[in-house]
Amino acid sequence: MKFQQIEDRPHTLNSLFRMSHTKLAISTLVLLLLTVHSRGFTQTVSVYQTTKDGNQKLTRGSERTFRAASCGGDVINVSDAVQYQAMDGFGAAMTGSAAYLMNNEMTEAQRNTLMNDLFGSDGIGLSFVRHSIGASDFSLSDYTYHDPGNTFSADVDKADVIPMLLQAKAVNAELKIMGTPWTAPAWMKTNGSMKGGSLTDDHLDDFALYLVRYMEAFEGEGLPIYAITMQNEPLNETSAYPSMRMEWFQQSNLLRYHLGPLMADRSLTTKVLLYDHNWDETNYAKDILSIPETAQYAAGTAFHGYAGSVDAQSTVYNHDPDKGIWFTEQSGGGWSPNFDENLDWYAQNLIMGAIKNWSKSVVLWNLALNTEDGPQNGGCSNCRGVVTINDDGTYT
Repeated sequence: MKFQQIEDRPHTLNSLFRMSHTKLAISTLVLLLLTVHSRGFTQTVSVYQTTKDGNQKLTRGSERTFRAASCGGDVINVSDAVQYQAMDGFGAAMTGSAAYLMNNEMTEAQRNTLMNDLFGSDGIGLSFVRHSIGASDFSLSDYTYHDPGNTFSADVDKADVIPMLLQAKAVNAELKIMGTPWTAPAWMKTNGSMKGGSLTDDHLDDFALYLVRYMEAFEGEGLPIYAITMQNEPLNETSAYPSMRMEWFQQSNLLRYHLGPLMADRSLTTKVLLYDHNWDETNYAKDILSIPETAQYAAGTAFHGYAGSVDAQSTVYNHDPDKGIWFTEQSGGGWSPNFDENLDWYAQNLIMGAIKNWSKSVVLWNLALNTEDGPQNGGCSNCRGVVTINDDGTYT
């Protein structure tokens, strides 16, 4: 069923998740937490609400009862004859920085409590995490899984990322994991650096094998990869942190001639998502999806929300309704401190907007950062984590 209209109800959403030891004050993922008890034509729901002035944060309200429209009262049109997209989940990114803090700056008891608060059935039950294939701008250092002079190995992430993903999955067995590279290994690139540059065409096959080996390595660690993208923010090239420009036609060729056939040959069922960048560009994914030989290997398109408008997702969906849409990154930060404005923006653009525009996921950026908005690796200097881990291992 689909609730098509809800009126005159306080919004619930903060600028970010905020948690204490005993209480969750959720931010970006929950509009209304509804516990539904069906009794024939009657449904009673429990309401938790957050008000724009911040005076109420997940405050338990009075129960509401839904009945057939003939019973009177406010009307919500529900049709179980119309089906929209199936949701994959809600979550955030287990960046190298987040994994390090959780694994090293918390006691085992603190970490277990946090994991349950984030992923447990009696917590907020996050069910989708993203992580970087190699380093990102929120890692402890620059690295890939195949640096010069070495053979392929993901062992570097056995220090923090893999253990923290395993613990999260132990708490929520249904957890879906998405991997995204910020860069190819430097030796595959035009500038010989992890920062900036592009993938050389003569290394397309090497990069495809790199991604396949990543999927197989994490599967071997007990972490099957639900989805990947081929490049984070492919139109963003910077010398400040690991990054790589990848034009649409190169991404199409990578998938059509190299990655798609190789995954099929290895019997890998991981979904491959296109683009993974902002709402202000729709032709990138549409151009790729217009090539049937490439589109056969693509599950759909991933979007970020730092530029453009959320209806771009519908533009791409309408171009090829057989392909899915995923929303995969948004961060809050010091640039937007106003609770009222953040509440409105996240509710309108992510909780309602992204889903209304066909997204199967809503995924934020860093799952956790410290009180100095780090550890950082050359990127955003004032991004906020979903939770903030304090020096003593407590979190908010």
